[in-house]
Amino acid sequence: MKKIFLTFLTIIFFYCTSKKEETNIIHLKLREVNNFGSFKKSFSMLLKSSSEKAEKESKGIPKDWKEFYIKRIWIDAFQVVYQDFIKKNLDESKFNDKYKTWIKNPNQRKLSKKSINSYVNIIFRENKNGEVEYILDTNNNKDFSDEEIRIPLKVSDNFNYSISAKKSPFVDYQLSTNNGILKEKVKVLVLLNSNKDLMYGFPQIFETSFLNRKIQVSHGFSNVTFDEKSVFMIENKKEEINIHEIVKIDDFMYKNLGVNINTKTLILERIPRDKELFSTNVGFKAIPFKIKKMNSKDSISILNYRGKFIYIDFWGTWCAPCLMEIPTIEYAYEETSRSDIEFLGIAVHDTKEKVKSFNLIYPQFLESDSKNLKEKYNIIKYPTTFLIDRKGKIVAKDLKGEKLLDTLNFYIKNYKN
Repeated sequence: MKKIFLTFLTIIFFYCTSKKEETNIIHLKLREVNNFGSFKKSFSMLLKSSSEKAEKESKGIPKDWKEFYIKRIWIDAFQVVYQDFIKKNLDESKFNDKYKTWIKNPNQRKLSKKSINSYVNIIFRENKNGEVEYILDTNNNKDFSDEEIRIPLKVSDNFNYSISAKKSPFVDYQLSTNNGILKEKVKVLVLLNSNKDLMYGFPQIFETSFLNRKIQVSHGFSNVTFDEKSVFMIENKKEEINIHEIVKIDDFMYKNLGVNINTKTLILERIPRDKELFSTNVGFKAIPFKIKKMNSKDSISILNYRGKFIYIDFWGTWCAPCLMEIPTIEYAYEETSRSDIEFLGIAVHDTKEKVKSFNLIYPQFLESDSKNLKEKYNIIKYPTTFLIDRKGKIVAKDLKGEKLLDTLNFYIKNYKN
């Protein structure tokens, strides 16, 4: 009888523990909204070059269009790359290895080996009057003859993106999920910048609510699947909470576990009160890491720099915006004291030889000499920078530009832990 009673207590204990773990994970159903919401707008450029693949599969190009560019707009970037990989009979394991480094969202989905409409074709040109015009294959039938010619609006100061988003056309596409291949629609907003270059974005966000607060969710407007970016904002707050970052709601801390596109839900994890918190958002302790020195077998840790500020720059020799920032970073390095602040350059997708060829004066490391540092810090754009205070807390992100030195000096002189 005693054994039966103990067994019963054990079952109850594990059941309660399991239920407690389940209640720490919150699934919030999402509702689609066709605009940019409160997020910073983001667009991708349409370079003046043609895609051979788009040209081969398209028909119905107007006969009087003698000179033009034709391209693919990727709606689901990972599916496009995957199906091209399969078509070429390349080793699928190599794609999976790359896919794991690209993807940030833990809520993975099944990609289709069969080619699907995960992109849309667009054709554009400059007409005799000097106007840029384009045709978008909105029904995705690879035929431009049943589509209208459109004139893109030019972006200017105080440009009304909301009205433009509302007037932009829907495009049919297919989305591969764990539930099969779904037929979907998304708005594609095509605009003209000051250099007369076309740019496009997907004005689509999602909304939900939690504890009487409205929440907006974004995929970043350049890829609709939340694979790379899964960010949310709580009403009346300007801070964007990226995937794996933490936010306080009422008396609890919650971690963003991303959007599950299979169920169209935002997933949050409620964090126990007694757990030490590390995150990549401002106000939290920086995630500890070790990384090997470039010319040594020894490693450094951010714990080595307690008592001084650390400026971390994730960059690459292949990244033009990163290279533009180097002179201002080197100037800031020369004009500050190592007793106050240390600089760490972390080169991503790079080699020792390429980094060394730049002869940079501040310490450099290869991200590949760490344990998934890019993933831990959720690096999806370059350059990305972090300023960490004397006690290891992140106090600022993405500090760069001409005022970098002034900003760093302000923190060094005025910031109190």
